[in-house]
Amino acid sequence: MKVVVSAGGTGGHIYPALAILEKLKKEVGNLEVLYIGTKNRMESEIIPKRGIEYVGLDIYGFSKNIFRDIKNVYLISSSYHKCLKLLKEFKPDIVLGFGGYVTYPVLKAAKKLNIKTFLHEQNSVVGKTNKLLSKDIDLVAVSFLSTMSKFPKAKKVIYSGNPCGGHALTTKPIKKSDIGLDNKKKLVIVVAGSLGSSTVN
Repeated sequence: MKVVVSAGGTGGHIYPALAILEKLKKEVGNLEVLYIGTKNRMESEIIPKRGIEYVGLDIYGFSKNIFRDIKNVYLISSSYHKCLKLLKEFKPDIVLGFGGYVTYPVLKAAKKLNIKTFLHEQNSVVGKTNKLLSKDIDLVAVSFLSTMSKFPKAKKVIYSGNPCGGHALTTKPIKKSDIGLDNKKKLVIVVAGSLGSSTVN
């Protein structure tokens, strides 16, 4: 089985994609994976280190800078044509998208080539790229039941929850003292995802 995966920008997109790949590797005997991301975001470092074939696109999100945005329209177009070439060569059975602006040219190219597509929305607030793509996707999955109604033009939407890696289920508990904290004092843990965590910190 051949699979193309696209997710970028933040860990909130990347790690659910990796969790799905982890599960597929266990379920499918012969799995070939091509990951398409950006050239300069988190995935460009994380994915190659895991031994997954990686292609980076020269693309970025829209901003309030009109000159940058005009350039990005050209980059989206060139990325789309690059993805057409990549998909024709790789011949995937399915293309999986997990959000981030980089998924747009990838899934658009898959649609053009009549390749089966899957899109996952991890957040309660739907990403702009996912919302824009949803009408062309074969199957959309969401992490929250409340998000299902946010894809009115989608062919099919299912509630899947948010995929997590197997290590999250097998991590052993530790004592507070193991990380230099007082076992007798109450502990409050604040968790913020990906780019949001730097703001909280």
